Amino acid sequence: MKQKGGCSMNKLTTLIIACFVFLFTACGESEYEYSSIPCRLAFDNAIHNNATLASGMNQLSPGIFVRIRITDVNPRYFEFSNNQGLTEKSIFNAIDDRLEPILGMKNGLIVGFGNLDSKFRAYDAQCPNCSDANAAIMHDHSLTMTTDGHATCSTCHRSYNMNNRGMIDKGDNGKSLIRYHAATSGPYGILNVN
Repeated sequence: MKQKGGCSMNKLTTLIIACFVFLFTACGESEYEYSSIPCRLAFDNAIHNNATLASGMNQLSPGIFVRIRITDVNPRYFEFSNNQGLTEKSIFNAIDDRLEPILGMKNGLIVGFGNLDSKFRAYDAQCPNCSDANAAIMHDHSLTMTTDGHATCSTCHRSYNMNNRGMIDKGDNGKSLIRYHAATSGPYGILNVN
């Protein structure tokens, strides 16, 4: 069966499979850069119009990072706080409820564009060196963000550079920040983390 342009269906199928194989093997060791801890967030900022979240989803403002949390009370809210001191909430809508977001280990996510390479990243807001993802009880080892794009742990006193893939830049050696796959279509577009 021929498609428009003279490409047979078998060649098209082979091309698609080859692209998938390339995508999954070309990354090499980068598959280990991302966490397998459950995390799922799809947030439409075109509907919510949250300016604080938009500040971290703006590629023209690298170095601004936004912590995302969910309040446990009814009605539920998304709470957004950036490393420049702004905080804002957005109430859950029916779509948010249906999508059932999971924000990593315990303390939410941190998202933003790094100012070294302008890549959009999502980090777990829990210290990776003080926390055990397999623990029955998750203790609070929340990270505090600084205006210059660092996240610090008050327990172990490590400092992680969010502009540089969440690597430790002060304190004892250890693991870098837990990272999740993340994408944004712009400040007032879609945020996807998984």
